[in-house]
Amino acid sequence: QAEVLKADMTDSKLGPAEAWTSRQALQDLYQKMLVTDLEYALDKKVEQDLWNHAFKNQITTLQGQAKNRSNPNRSEVQANLSLFLEAASGFYTQLATEIRPARLSPTIDMQLSLSPPMCVCLRRLKSFFLNCSSDEVKTQWGVCDFIKAFIKFHGHVYLSKNLEKLNPLREKLEEQFKRLLFQKTFNSQQLVHITVINLFQLHHLRDFSNETEQHSYSQDEQLCWTQLLALFMSFLGILCKCPLQNDYQEESWSSYPLPALKVSMDWLKLRPSVFQETVVDERQYIWPWLISLLNSFQPHEEDLSCPNGKATPLSTGLWEILLN
Repeated sequence: QAEVLKADMTDSKLGPAEAWTSRQALQDLYQKMLVTDLEYALDKKVEQDLWNHAFKNQITTLQGQAKNRSNPNRSEVQANLSLFLEAASGFYTQLATEIRPARLSPTIDMQLSLSPPMCVCLRRLKSFFLNCSSDEVKTQWGVCDFIKAFIKFHGHVYLSKNLEKLNPLREKLEEQFKRLLFQKTFNSQQLVHITVINLFQLHHLRDFSNETEQHSYSQDEQLCWTQLLALFMSFLGILCKCPLQNDYQEESWSSYPLPALKVSMDWLKLRPSVFQETVVDERQYIWPWLISLLNSFQPHEEDLSCPNGKATPLSTGLWEILLN
């Protein structure tokens, strides 16, 4: 199975989505082998294959693209590299945790420490994550600074560590997100990516498969959920407010926030119980901004083709797109 998956990952005929699916399947397969039979897996050098094919090759590729100063998508590649490294850090942290409870053997730590690829991988990823976790000293960020802090926030949530840093970091992210968005520093695709990452993490924290069931959550889980939902809602408010105060001409449509706003509203429509959350109720100011945004759209003269000669406000159609 592993050989087939490795071949798929190097198949030039497959797109990025298919390669990503194969990489995830390979991670799951090797993780299962390491947890269930560590001695056999180490004997077969599974940890080397895991590092080389699931992580190292992709990291090397992204690093090369990020170093290419002539690459027009360099900033996006750097963001993807940071996200990939953060995901790798989470994977290996979880893997090490699963191996120890599975074995409860005094030799397990020695086996892990004597495995050079595993050891080097963990050291590099730990170093990266600790670097991301260092306190920010800049008062104003660029996009890369924002992405680094954004990854740091999600790293704390995903690993459920240093949660006391979530609230001040969230406030800083909200402040800088507003400033960067009003300066049209983000493009529309980056805004969608940021939104989707928030939604993915929210989905990871809460099971919405049956909203009628009662669920119990630990104090840390509740804190992570509250802080992340607050971040998402604050970003939603900024996405609504920005177009009202910024003049988006045709040349700046690539930075338009409406696609990210549409994704956000689609998720809220599917999760009506979220409106009962305190952090949502505390942000009632968002909805007048959303209404004003929708009412601000007016049709061009050439679009006024109603048979009775009366114009139908464009906002009606936008309401249907956003809320139906």
